[in-house]
Amino acid sequence: MNTLAVMRLELRRLFVRPLAWVLAGLTLAELGWRFVLLLGNFLGVQIKLAALPGGPGFTDMVAVPLLSSLLTGGLVPFGLTELAIVVVPLLTMSTLAGERGGGTLRLLLATGTPAWAMVLGKYLAICIWMALWLVLVLLMPLSLAHGTHLDWGKLAAASLGVALLLATLAAIGVACSAYASHPAVAATASLLLVLGLLMVNLGAQTAGVANGLIDWLALGTHLETMLRGGHRAEARLMRAWRRLDGWLLALALVLCAGAVGYLSTRHNLVSDWTTGGRASLSVETRAVLAKLDGPVDIVSYASPQGRLRQTVAAFIARYTAVKPDLRLRFVDPTLDPAAMRELGVSVDGALIVHYRDREQHLDELSERSLSNALERLARGGERIIGFVTGDGERQADGKANADLGMFIGQLESRGVRAVPLNFSQVSAVPEGTDLVVLASPTAPLAPGAVQALLDYLAGGGNLLWLTEPGNDDLGLAPLAAALSVQVLPGVLVDGSGSALGLGDPRMITVGQYPAHPVTAGLRLTTLFPQAAALAQVSNAAWAVVPILRSGPQSWTEFQPISNTGSSTIRYDASLGELKGPLDFGFALSRLSPSPGKSVQRAMVIGDGDFLSNSYLGNGGNRALGERMFDWLLGDDELVDMPVRGAPDRVLRLSQGELNLLSFVFLLALPALLLLAGGLIAWRRRRR
Repeated sequence: MNTLAVMRLELRRLFVRPLAWVLAGLTLAELGWRFVLLLGNFLGVQIKLAALPGGPGFTDMVAVPLLSSLLTGGLVPFGLTELAIVVVPLLTMSTLAGERGGGTLRLLLATGTPAWAMVLGKYLAICIWMALWLVLVLLMPLSLAHGTHLDWGKLAAASLGVALLLATLAAIGVACSAYASHPAVAATASLLLVLGLLMVNLGAQTAGVANGLIDWLALGTHLETMLRGGHRAEARLMRAWRRLDGWLLALALVLCAGAVGYLSTRHNLVSDWTTGGRASLSVETRAVLAKLDGPVDIVSYASPQGRLRQTVAAFIARYTAVKPDLRLRFVDPTLDPAAMRELGVSVDGALIVHYRDREQHLDELSERSLSNALERLARGGERIIGFVTGDGERQADGKANADLGMFIGQLESRGVRAVPLNFSQVSAVPEGTDLVVLASPTAPLAPGAVQALLDYLAGGGNLLWLTEPGNDDLGLAPLAAALSVQVLPGVLVDGSGSALGLGDPRMITVGQYPAHPVTAGLRLTTLFPQAAALAQVSNAAWAVVPILRSGPQSWTEFQPISNTGSSTIRYDASLGELKGPLDFGFALSRLSPSPGKSVQRAMVIGDGDFLSNSYLGNGGNRALGERMFDWLLGDDELVDMPVRGAPDRVLRLSQGELNLLSFVFLLALPALLLLAGGLIAWRRRRR
C-alpha cells in the first residue's frame, strides 16, 4: 500500500465519521454568526470609511477578521484560526493512536507500507479535509464580491497564511497521534503544544522583546504578516532521512527544524500582495529612511494590556526591515504618570522618536505621521522663532503657570530655537526669523512695535497671535485689520460644560475640528480655559480658514464671571451676545510678498492658556500646538505620500441579499452538515 492509497483510505474514514461532519457544522455556524456580526459592523461605518482616502475596507474589516481574531482583539467571536486550535486535534487524534488502540496498525504495517508513507498519507487526508473547510469559510466573503472591489491580493495572502497554519496544526496533531497510546492523550498533547506555540511570545512582547528565536517559535508572528497582506518566504533545509524511525527520526526532524529557524531569522523574502502595496512602506518613506545615516530609537509609551504593543511592533517592523538600526522600545506609561506628563505623553501608544540629539512626538500611528517626523529629524538645522516680549506676554522660557516654558522646551528638542524679541531694543524683526509669536500681551504695544509687526507681515513673515478675552484695547487694531480678523467682545462660555464635568463654563472643549491640514486626523479633545470669539473681515488678500469652533450651546458672555464665587450667566441677545457655534481660531495663508518664499502663513487663536504650563497636558493640547507650529513653519506636509486606501470601502448590498446570506451561512449550511453527520451515525447504528 502506497501513500495515495493510505490517503484515500483515511479520507473515506473521515467522511464516514459523524464527528467530522458535526465539527464542520458547528464551526460553520459559529463562523456564520461571526460573519454576520462583522458585516453589520462594516455596513454601519462604511459611509465614514468612504470619506477616508486611506481607510480600511471590506477585506480588512470582514474577510480577514473572519479568518482570525488577531486583528480584532477578540471583540467578536472566534475566527477560523481559533476554532482550528480545538478542531484539528480532535480530527487528528485517531489517525495513528486510534489504529494502535484498535489493533489495526500492525495490519497496515504487515502490508509492507512504510511508516513514513502511512504518516504522510494520513497527514495529506487531514489537509484535504481542512482545505475543504477553508473553502466553505471563504465562500462567505466571496459571496459579496459582486457588491465591491475585493482586495484579492490581501485575501489571497491571508488565505495562504491560514492554510499554512492549518497544515502546521495537522502536522502537530498527526505527530502527537503517532507517539500517543490513546486518542485522548494525542488530542490533549496536540492542544497544549499548539497553545504553547501561539502564546510563547506574548510575555516577551509585553516586555519589549520581539525578535530572534521567540519570533520564530511563535505561530502568531508568522501568521500576522500574511493577514496584513504580506508574504514571507523563509529559507529551508531539506535532507533525506531514510531507514530512521522512532525517536531517532523525531530527533532528526527537530534538528532540521532548528536549522530552518536559524536560517529564517537571517534570510527573509517579503512581498506585498495588497492592492496598492498597503502592507509595505511607500517609495517616499524609503527615501526618507535612506537620508538617516545613524541609528533611530523609538520609544512607545503603550500599556502592556491588550494588543496595542503588538500593533505598534508590527507597524514599526516595516521600518526596521528597511533600516535595521531603527530600534523600538516599550515603556509602561502607568508606572510613572508624573514623568509622562512632563514628557507630554497624553495618549496610550504615544511615540517619541530620537535621532542624534533631536526628537519628535507622535500621537498618531500612521506612515504619514512617522515618515514626516523622520523627515524633520533628517533635515536638521534650527528654526528661529521670535517671541515678542516687554508687554506682559507669556514667556517662552518661563516656569510660571501662565508661561509656555514646557511647550517651547519640547519644541526645542525638535530643532526649534526661541529667542526674545523686544521692540524697545530693536526696531524691526531680525533677518532669518522663521516665525514671530505674539503670546497674549497684557499691556498696550508701542506704536513702533505694532508697525514693526506690520512691516514683518508686509515682507512675507509668518505670525502666530495668541489673544485673550478683553484684550481689545492694546493698540493691536491695525494688526487685526492687516490679518482680516476681528476679536469679538466678551468671553466664550459653553452651556453644556457641566455635562462634561467642567465647573467653569468658560472651559471650552473641542473634539470635532473644521477641515484643515492643521487638524486633519486629530481625534484628541482639546481644552481652552478662556477663549475670545473671532470674526473674519472681508479681505481678498488672505485666505482665512477656521480651525477651532465652539459648540452650538456656546455664546459670548458679556457679564463678568467670578473666579472664586458663584456667578449666574445666561444668553441675552438684547445685549448683543452672539449664539454659537463661533470660531475662535483662524489659519491664514496667501502668496508670499517675499520672492524667497512661496506661501505666507499666519494664525490667530482666541486663547493662549491651552499651551501654558498649567494646561499643556490636557487632552490633545500639546499635539494641536505642535501641529500649529509645524504648519506655520511649513513642516506640515514634508513627505507627499500617495493615498493607498482599500479598494473595497463601499459594499453595495440590499436587505434581501443580507437576509439570504444570513440564512444560508448561519442556518442552512451548518444544518445540512449536521444532518449529514446524523444520517451517518444513524446508518452506523443500524449496522
